Amino acid sequence: MGVSRMLGLSTVVFLVATVAANGQAISTSQVQGVVHDATGSVLPGVTVTMTNVATGLSRTAVSESDGGYVLQALPPGTYRLDAMLQGFKSYSQSGIVLEVGLNPRIPIALDLGQVAETVSVEANAPLVETQSTAVGQVMTQQQLQAVPVNNRDVATLVYLMPAAHEGRSTRTNYGSGGSGYGASQFPSLAGGITGSVAFALDGGTHNDPLNNANLPLPFPDAVQEFRVQTSTQDAQYGYHSSGVVNVVTKSGTNTVHGGAFEYRSCETDVLGWVCERAAGRRMADLINELVWAPLGAAQDAEITCDVVGTAMHDGGVCATTADLARFGVMLLDGGRAGDQQVVPEEWLRGAWTPDDDIRGAFAASTNGPVFPGGWYRNQFWFSPRPLGDVLICMGINGQMLYVNPGTRTVAAKTSSWPVAQSPVMLLDTLAAFDAVAAALTGREAVPPLQPGPPGVAAGVSRRRATA
Repeated sequence: MGVSRMLGLSTVVFLVATVAANGQAISTSQVQGVVHDATGSVLPGVTVTMTNVATGLSRTAVSESDGGYVLQALPPGTYRLDAMLQGFKSYSQSGIVLEVGLNPRIPIALDLGQVAETVSVEANAPLVETQSTAVGQVMTQQQLQAVPVNNRDVATLVYLMPAAHEGRSTRTNYGSGGSGYGASQFPSLAGGITGSVAFALDGGTHNDPLNNANLPLPFPDAVQEFRVQTSTQDAQYGYHSSGVVNVVTKSGTNTVHGGAFEYRSCETDVLGWVCERAAGRRMADLINELVWAPLGAAQDAEITCDVVGTAMHDGGVCATTADLARFGVMLLDGGRAGDQQVVPEEWLRGAWTPDDDIRGAFAASTNGPVFPGGWYRNQFWFSPRPLGDVLICMGINGQMLYVNPGTRTVAAKTSSWPVAQSPVMLLDTLAAFDAVAAALTGREAVPPLQPGPPGVAAGVSRRRATA
């Protein structure tokens, strides 16, 4: 009994080690070569080091009796190669760019001299793969940033590679909650059958076991690069015959880097899924019980869903204009509808009175010039207008809710603009609402002059601009 247990444990350890080594080889690169002197004779005992200039990670090997060296498990990136041997000048080659799955040969030539002396070489040509017969191409991180990505799905970029053709795609969902994670891809590589492409992420298998498509991949900002191999791939990819899509994510560096990231639609969708999971109920039922019925809405509203019933919480709610205005009146009245508190008054008050850091972040964003002095808080936009600060809910095609406490005016708009996300039409629409609010309260609101083609409320402001 004891012997069989030990054998079983050894088998598990062996399998784990084998899988880890294979995954590491898939997601990294390998450099090898021969070290020789000026006469061409091989040099054993040379210390060869590859150092990643961004992270400081290094790999070291000593050349064998035949002068050969091998440096394995090198993550993609830019490297410097150094070689040292007593009695010879030190050798340093910089600017070596390793791509995922690349196995180049880099020969090293040492000259007689002192170790303190260094011969520096700057790499100025792409490295050539000489160890593998696989046919493929890499999409680098620079290309990922330059190419528009449909739905921010990296898997769709496979179709930009040579010999890749679109097969079919399907929406993949995981878990009992039915949360969608995007479309899975079934590419055909070099005429191979769809559904037989191996996807790898950082060395690990990344195929959906249910349908053999890809599992969700990170968004482009998190991907370092990926390689698509279309034929004669190595045995380590032998679990699928058609081809390989090998994705590697970014790693950290020794210096602070990064930039602003703003993508709000997905955040709203995720918030809806979190509410459904926490409550154990559909968002449609929650909104009906907590908001729609207390408002006294006259008509049913609808939430757009995908083919498997996953609700689209961002921009997917359809309601009549009158019921949308009822929602605005509730916001105008401090979250109350009749004698019932629909949303917390404190929550609304916090949205109307943001901290200075919230205002500062908004002013520094791309939306700052559109709404000078404005802010964004609790899913609402706010803008200083001639008749006071205004709360705004808006869709990219012109649907809008305007709430002005200064004039106690609510305006709702469900029609669409001919052009999505038009700042000119947005500001003209707000100017029209300001004019209506001023007329209803006997006050005067002068709409700001806006350059550009005529919009919704262009008449007076255009004439004044050309008078």
